[in-house]
Amino acid sequence: MSSLWGPRQCAKREIMEECGIMIEDIKLQFVSNTNNYKPKHFIHIGLTAKWKSGIPKVLEPGGIESWKWRSRTDIPKHLSVGSELTLKALKEGRVMYDMVIRE
Repeated sequence: MSSLWGPRQCAKREIMEECGIMIEDIKLQFVSNTNNYKPKHFIHIGLTAKWKSGIPKVLEPGGIESWKWRSRTDIPKHLSVGSELTLKALKEGRVMYDMVIRE
């Protein structure tokens, strides 16, 4: 996060910069303390939001090939740790994960 910015402000800015869409009704989904990228240590802050306006576009080429709306039953198999935790938190309704280790 940027200095003096909260998670909601950062989410709005990042989504606009990376996708070209506006979001609203941003809520905390989960927090995780993870060491999946040893020797680095990360705290993931998962948020949910509602789409407000705009059409998703690839605005930062190099990592993302395209944006696509998907249902929860149509999710790709190879996801980042953050994406996996997001889906797990949605399914389990949990808000805290401590030292999640990918097996």
